[in-house]
Amino acid sequence: MRYFIAFMLLFCTNITFAQVNTEEKFKELLEVASQKNKTIECNFTQTKKIKNIRQPIIADGRFYYDNNRLMAMIYNTPKGDKVIMSQDSFTVIAGGKKMVSESSSNPMMAQISYMMQACMSGDVTKLGRGWDMDISEQSLGYMIKITPTDRRVQKYVNAMLMYFDKSDLTLDKLRIEERNDCYTEYEFKNKQLNGKLDKSVFNIE
Repeated sequence: MRYFIAFMLLFCTNITFAQVNTEEKFKELLEVASQKNKTIECNFTQTKKIKNIRQPIIADGRFYYDNNRLMAMIYNTPKGDKVIMSQDSFTVIAGGKKMVSESSSNPMMAQISYMMQACMSGDVTKLGRGWDMDISEQSLGYMIKITPTDRRVQKYVNAMLMYFDKSDLTLDKLRIEERNDCYTEYEFKNKQLNGKLDKSVFNIE
C-alpha cells in the first residue's frame, strides 16, 4: 500500500509540475509576442446563444487593438454598433444608443476589459484578479479556462475560454459561458499585425 501511495504522490506531483511549466511557458511566450505586436486589425464573428431562442444570433465586424490599451469592435451587422474599450471605461453603442461604463462601477465589464487587455498586451498579472485560471497546451495553440471567484461576476458568467494561436500568440477565440446554458463567442480571423490603424475607430462620439 505504501508503494501505491508513494506512486500516486509522485504522479500528482508530476502533473502539478507540468501544469506550472505550461503556465509559466505560456506567460513568457505571451509577453514576448505582445511586445512585438503593437497593433492588431482583423475580422471577427460574434455568436450569441440566448435563453428561449432556438437559433444563435450571428454578428460580424472589424476588431482593432492598439497597445496603448485601446480596443474597438466595429460591427458590420448590426450596422453602426460599436464596442470601445479603454483602460478606464467600456463603451457600447447599439441601436443608436450609447452606454458608457466606468470600470470601477461595473465588475463584469471591468473583468472582461482587463482580460482582453491582459491577453493583447501580455500583462498577465491582470488575468489572476478575481479568477481561477487553468492553462493547457494543445496541438495548435493554448487554451485558458478562467472561472470567476467574485460573486458579483458569478451571477452572470460561469467561465471564459480563450484560445491562442501557437504561431504568434494572438487570440483566436473567446467564449464567455453565461448562466442558463447561454454563451457569447468571438472568433478572430485574417489578422494584420503592426499595421497603421485609423485612430478614429476608437472615438466614442
